Amino acid sequence: MNGTPNLKAEGVVRILCQNVNRSFAHVDVLLERNKNSFDIVFLQEPPWKRLRAAPSTHSKEGEDIVGTPNHLEWLAIVRPLEVDKAPRIMAYVSKCLASYRLALQCDIVNHRDIMLLLLFTGRELLNLLNVYSDAQHTAITWLSRNHARLPAIAYMAGDFNSHSAVWDERVTRQHGDANTLIETAQLMGLEWARLSNHGPTHYPHANSLQPLVIDLVFLETCEALHIQPMRLEEMRDVSDHMPIVTVLAIKPDQGPEGRRSIKPESKAEEAFVDQLTAGIALINVRNLSLVECINCEVDVLAAVISDAWLSHSKEVRITKHSNPWWDKECEVTLQRYHGFCSPEDYRNFRQATKQAKHVFFDCHVSEITETNSRPWDLMGWIQQCKLPLCEAIRYRDEPCHTLDDLWGALHRTYNSA
Repeated sequence: MNGTPNLKAEGVVRILCQNVNRSFAHVDVLLERNKNSFDIVFLQEPPWKRLRAAPSTHSKEGEDIVGTPNHLEWLAIVRPLEVDKAPRIMAYVSKCLASYRLALQCDIVNHRDIMLLLLFTGRELLNLLNVYSDAQHTAITWLSRNHARLPAIAYMAGDFNSHSAVWDERVTRQHGDANTLIETAQLMGLEWARLSNHGPTHYPHANSLQPLVIDLVFLETCEALHIQPMRLEEMRDVSDHMPIVTVLAIKPDQGPEGRRSIKPESKAEEAFVDQLTAGIALINVRNLSLVECINCEVDVLAAVISDAWLSHSKEVRITKHSNPWWDKECEVTLQRYHGFCSPEDYRNFRQATKQAKHVFFDCHVSEITETNSRPWDLMGWIQQCKLPLCEAIRYRDEPCHTLDDLWGALHRTYNSA
């Protein structure tokens, strides 16, 4: 697995899942050696220790800073910590995927042993669950009671600490927690995915104990049949749990959708209006007393409008590189420069773009200042901005997901003051 991750180009997202037994050195090496091999790393029992001391006004020795390994190529995601409690699950996401609107959805799942991570690929939403189930099967119990509140899950994996003959042939007695897990997964539309190199995933440090299968991957029922996760035996290192990699296919990004348009105040617009006027003038409006006649003439009107629009409009694709000021003169001078590549042609192209910008922005400024009298619309800070990638703001124990909710929380918080 070499090369820089490119989710769009490859059409897949590669997820590594492992219980690392709180080994700081193992995680540090794992991140460095696999920075170009995986997109997401889900960890159970991650390391959490003192990193350094920070200056403090309360202690000469300083204040302890605790955490996990950091790496320039990875974005560490962890649930807000409880007092004196280390996290039992976390994730590292390649910074190559930072633009895919990653979100830790603590407003839906706020649990120490379950992490719900949202990844927006451009064509679909991928909800991913990272699970650690302790000896009391706390996570499995929570999932069985709260599965109805979860969104559609594409991937659920982790250390479930659950024994069943379904995934381990050496188990002779079906445990109740395993039945609960299987039933809950089915209600969530998930099914256990058999590993392509099926075998034990947990090798106890005590030689007297036999290897077990307790690290599991659950996928959507339609995907579990042909997507086979794989154990990576050579990457187990000091951990007693085997890392498992899963490659999820995603819908290809087909780029910006096209639409048809007619440039305002152009000859095409004049021809469109003329054809539309002539077509409407030919419609018979004298005998509209019957419903059938009305329906017939409405169909004729629709055909006239459609013919005129398709005859004079052009299909355009709006992308982040599109410039609203671009005109025909810019296109002509650019083609001439590409054909001859002379300094004179390049100067003409620059002059054409400069003139087009002047005309466009002068009209824009004039419209704002004279028509709607809102000169502050020219300022970028009042435009609609994307909210930062973070946990949803909560007001009175309710998450604020929309701008109206955020404004209401702000207003009720500060208006009384």
